[in-house]
Amino acid sequence: MEQVVTRFKNHNCLYKIWLFTIAYITISHPDDMQTLMNSTRNNEKGMAYKLLHTWLGDGLLLSKGAKWQERRKILTPAFHFHILKRFFDILIEESNHMEKSLQDIKGSTVENLMSFVSQHTLNIISETSMGISLRNIDAREQQQYRQAVHEIGELLFYRMLRPWYYSDMTFPMSSRYKDQVKCLKVLHEFTEKVIKERKQYHESTNGRFLNFEKAEEDEEIIGGGKKRLAMLDLLIAASKDTNLSDLDIREEVDTFMFEGHDTVAMALTFAILLLAEHKDAQDRVRDEVNAVMEENGGKLNMAALQNLTYLERCLKETMRLYPSVFCIFRKLTEDVMMQSYLVPAGTQVYVDIFSLHKNPEFWPNPEVFYPDRFLPELVQDRHPFAYVPFSAGSRNCIGQRFAMMEMKVVLATLVRNFYLEPMQRLADVRLAGNVILRPSERLRMKFVPVQGAHAAKVA
Repeated sequence: MEQVVTRFKNHNCLYKIWLFTIAYITISHPDDMQTLMNSTRNNEKGMAYKLLHTWLGDGLLLSKGAKWQERRKILTPAFHFHILKRFFDILIEESNHMEKSLQDIKGSTVENLMSFVSQHTLNIISETSMGISLRNIDAREQQQYRQAVHEIGELLFYRMLRPWYYSDMTFPMSSRYKDQVKCLKVLHEFTEKVIKERKQYHESTNGRFLNFEKAEEDEEIIGGGKKRLAMLDLLIAASKDTNLSDLDIREEVDTFMFEGHDTVAMALTFAILLLAEHKDAQDRVRDEVNAVMEENGGKLNMAALQNLTYLERCLKETMRLYPSVFCIFRKLTEDVMMQSYLVPAGTQVYVDIFSLHKNPEFWPNPEVFYPDRFLPELVQDRHPFAYVPFSAGSRNCIGQRFAMMEMKVVLATLVRNFYLEPMQRLADVRLAGNVILRPSERLRMKFVPVQGAHAAKVA
């Protein structure tokens, strides 16, 4: 990441880099972003994404053309407001689990903040995408799955920096190949097992609970707990009217598991660190959360969430400074005229979101945490492609509304119940450009319980 920062300072918004024998054109100006992301012809993913194929197949992230359009159409209803409302209870429950586990920690100190947050975001995406709580499965199987999710990310980055291992013919020669085989076995077997059990359940009930419009499904009691609709159920329902196979379903579920937990975990981690360092912002968020909840009878619901406007600005500013997806790769299928150069078809393009968000031409004092940059009157005067934490154009993140909702609920719960106290300065933390942006070291954080009337759980 230090190299990315240095290159941007030396070469500004468009330059070429070589990775072994592969040339990449790097862009980070909003005009060039707009040219590329608004194109319906140049939305093919770059070469680096092919490394994900062994895990995700041709899921929504990697597919292209007609197949991508079909999958996007099938999955879009899963993120409509009335479906997200069904997932809201899961967010509340998991946030309360976080709060309870923090109350039980000796000395109020979390020794590994990233790991702690990631554990809970993985629980959330597991239950919303697969309909299964990792907390309710065998502890050994649960740990194996969690470990495999993290290890496969490390393996992907290992290959990404070694182009001679891009080919599935050469990678078996690597000492890390056996690790990938082991991880994929755990990941695929887990997902296949869940899909099989879910399909058997729907067959036993004659598909009665596959209608996402029927509210009574939420009330069905199975094994002592609510049987909630998940994204998996949407795919199973779609498979009855389309040619979706079990493999197709697995691809999409695996894609949501990959994209939906680590990206959110890192955004939350950085948001917690920033609020801990900026006490004025933290106090302002706490006052806003308390006021909104008191108006709502001490509870947080979807409607009340919309009133947490300052919290939302803090999250947006966090993702400006530390975008989880700090870069995107595209392959041009036709020549593209950027601001200053004609970039030929076939070129691999590195979309530098990290530098885009730090460009002083569009962001005065870019290294300063200033949430009010996102006040409506300032946003409307800013270049529409100066801020793209969820990408933009036709291939933008399908789950961005869900991600924002999840982060708001989690942070509201934490700030209402704890004072966040830093144990390291973010300025001293080196960043690692792994598959996503993350701190390169273990981070410690103190969560001091709030005493008195405002210490009640978000419920």
